[in-house]
Amino acid sequence: MKLSKTALSLTLFTHFIFADQIFTTNGDELSGTIVEQTDQMVRYIPDSAIDSTVITVNISSLFMVKYSDGRKVVFSKANTTPKPFDLSRRWSGSCMVKGGVFGLINVDERYFDADIITLGIAPAIEYRINRIVAVGVEYMALWVQPNTDNEARFIMNCNGLGKLIFPINEKLAFRSQIGLGVSIWPGAKDTLVQEPTFYDDRIGWDVQLDFGLEHRLSEKWSLLANIGYQASFSDLDTIAITMDGMMLSAGPSFKF
Repeated sequence: MKLSKTALSLTLFTHFIFADQIFTTNGDELSGTIVEQTDQMVRYIPDSAIDSTVITVNISSLFMVKYSDGRKVVFSKANTTPKPFDLSRRWSGSCMVKGGVFGLINVDERYFDADIITLGIAPAIEYRINRIVAVGVEYMALWVQPNTDNEARFIMNCNGLGKLIFPINEKLAFRSQIGLGVSIWPGAKDTLVQEPTFYDDRIGWDVQLDFGLEHRLSEKWSLLANIGYQASFSDLDTIAITMDGMMLSAGPSFKF
């Protein structure tokens, strides 16, 4: 019996000395034999394994590995901390639903109280240059309804976008963007009492400035919400007409 206890103690001591030690970021210590280590994972056979079962541990959950020969591998903070807004997918598509508030119509520098209700959608494609800067293109379709009994006015805007994105934490980022492009006003049969030319075929410029938040729902999906200023300007037949106002928008974004 005494010999058995001595043999057991020697076995445990030898196993402790010659076992590999794995330390996780949450404070756990794993002991066993490491059979493989890569940039993404560590594979080892635990001390308690009776059938040589190999367990795989992701590098992102590890703090350090200490081999039985004394070698240590300490993983950097960059490898153990999830990176917010990972750039492995630089392209994304979105579709924003837009609603206008405080809308006005300016005809030859004369505003009139149109009490405009503006609704629309704006699909867009974005390319992330780096963690802060992105560029994109957007097609905006707006339906502008004055407070008169006239039909809604359809306006199409095709914009190039420049964006700045500032991550707040792993899930949330502050976004700002400026857009500039072409504004197309297809003709309509109806007429606006104050200015009939409002319903003519028109072409001009569109400009917008938005601020908002991006909330990451998953690795691919995010939810965007913006508030900003938008104006569509056209100048035909010596009559300049501008439709502008504050815009609220929200919608999903998908990375690919």
